[in-house]
Amino acid sequence: MTSVLRAPSSAKELLEIAELTGIRTFEIRGQMLDPEAPHGDLDVATPDVAIRVAETAIETRMRLQITTEAAELVADMSAEYTLSEPVRLTRQVVEEFVERVGVMAVYPFVRESIFSTASRLGVDAPILGLLHAGSFQLGILLTGADDAAVRHVTPAALAQELGVSAKTIRSRLRDQGCQPEPNGRWQLTEDQAEALRAVFA
Repeated sequence: MTSVLRAPSSAKELLEIAELTGIRTFEIRGQMLDPEAPHGDLDVATPDVAIRVAETAIETRMRLQITTEAAELVADMSAEYTLSEPVRLTRQVVEEFVERVGVMAVYPFVRESIFSTASRLGVDAPILGLLHAGSFQLGILLTGADDAAVRHVTPAALAQELGVSAKTIRSRLRDQGCQPEPNGRWQLTEDQAEALRAVFA
């Protein structure tokens, strides 16, 4: 007889069986910029977020790249949550959990890494305030969850796939006349993603 997996109906219910078990670091980098070279517009500090989901785990990965007048600063880290039992997750519950719990867990580590890297380079550290739901780009990479075949293509997800920065992807999109949604998020169509893959491949 096949058992039916529990399906949490909210982030609060999911949090009852979730435990933060690790903070992973993928990239921490800082690079001084030539003060005489033109840098263009300073990059807006908008974190890119990706999600990995399994029956007993949720990982929220955040990448933040900031370009100041003096340096380029990058931090790419994730918060790993282990679930005490296998569950069946819907995209709605996952997104709510990530926005209210996962992102808020990993953001302080990302912010501290940006600050520490700037300090080691001897440049002014950018002031990064509190992070609010809706102020970051959410890229969903779902496995083992309902609606798993749906993938929101964002500059962050495409950048990781192609080995370039999310800023480069956004710049190319603007060159092509594309603009983010009114809330500041980028959601690429498959045609746009394929065109960028052809350029950077």
